[in-house]
Amino acid sequence: MAVVPERRVLIKNVRIFNGVDANLLHGSIVIQGAVISKILQGASVEELNHNDFSQVIDGGGRVASPGFIDIHSHPMLCMPIPEFMQSSQWTIALYGAKALKTILSHGFTTIRDAGGSDGSISKAVDEGLVEGPRVFPSAKILSQTCGHVDFFPPNGVDSDNGCHCAKMKHLKGIASVVDGVDAVRLAVRENFKHGATQIKICTSGGVASPLDPIHAVQFSPEEIRAAVLEAEHFGETYVMAHSYTTASVRHSIENGVKCIEHGHLIDDETAKMCAEKNVVVSTQFAIFDALFTGGMDKTIQNKVSLEKAMTFKGKLDSIASLIRKYNIKTGFGTDCFGEMLENQCNEFPIRQKFGFSNLQIMVQATSESASIIEMCNKRNSYKKFGVIEEGALADILLHEENPLDDVSVLASPDTQLRLIMRDGMIFKNNL
Repeated sequence: MAVVPERRVLIKNVRIFNGVDANLLHGSIVIQGAVISKILQGASVEELNHNDFSQVIDGGGRVASPGFIDIHSHPMLCMPIPEFMQSSQWTIALYGAKALKTILSHGFTTIRDAGGSDGSISKAVDEGLVEGPRVFPSAKILSQTCGHVDFFPPNGVDSDNGCHCAKMKHLKGIASVVDGVDAVRLAVRENFKHGATQIKICTSGGVASPLDPIHAVQFSPEEIRAAVLEAEHFGETYVMAHSYTTASVRHSIENGVKCIEHGHLIDDETAKMCAEKNVVVSTQFAIFDALFTGGMDKTIQNKVSLEKAMTFKGKLDSIASLIRKYNIKTGFGTDCFGEMLENQCNEFPIRQKFGFSNLQIMVQATSESASIIEMCNKRNSYKKFGVIEEGALADILLHEENPLDDVSVLASPDTQLRLIMRDGMIFKNNL
């Protein structure tokens, strides 16, 4: 059988933001297959024979950036929660495929799934069965009984796989409700069996779940440590914890959690603790903006959750200030799901409003998020991403306006993003 040569693409006449610093390099990018093979500065591109390329794209002096990365995404939580609870796995998968395509159309070429996607979703994207971003899956979120993501009604169990045992219940591929060290250990191992690259647990109450107050501290120290140890032993990877409050964040960190999801209500001393221990605080703003402006009616649809969401109003600037004060690694996450995916790109101007610079936000959404995902160590099967440099995966966006001048232009991806490339494949070209 003849060997098909790898496709070569030349993107010329662009100003390259490498994902790390503000210095824009005027030049061209050579892509070989899925990888950036060469970066040429200035007019040196004229030395190349255009006939050697499958496609030549003239960027017209526009800014080229790495593809964006959302480190808190839920593509499989793809419809209002009451509807989700009544839907089959097949319906969820089809709506999830639609969500993945939407996420890619917003310029996100990589996501860290924060619960609901397993390795089969990653494989479907990698093999081209589904259009979407590269997926680092967490598989099922782990929750204690009456914890965040325990959506089972108090007077009965409705399990998608017929498991009604007291120690483990499964929720539509999104979550496992587990109690006790042995049940946690089993659930973590099951997640790795299904392709998880990291483990997600819940150590505080949440907004979407109707039964647990936000201030609730969840899972025992022994249960958290069991999850952490299993993650370390299986792939030198880590545990991320849904956690809002000072008490729950400290509880998580003291028992080995390396990445806090949300953290909106922590105090100054706890933020300092995160910085000193190199703990990531992956916080999000677009989700609350969406909830405050009608998103609750589109997705969660219960009065208790609406009341819990409103307790965050006017408090979101605190975590942004603490992250800047202590230079805490935060990356770029949105937590937008279902119909609230339309708000995903609002994360850019909202971060700007809360005091992050254009450069800080662009770095958060590219190389900083990549470095957080790469904490999964041996569970990472991909080449370098989140940067434009030789040898990195060819995840590239071309921008109509320079986002380093004003990142708020990214709130309109339909007009702002003229080209979207992932793994050297072009998914949008409006040049």
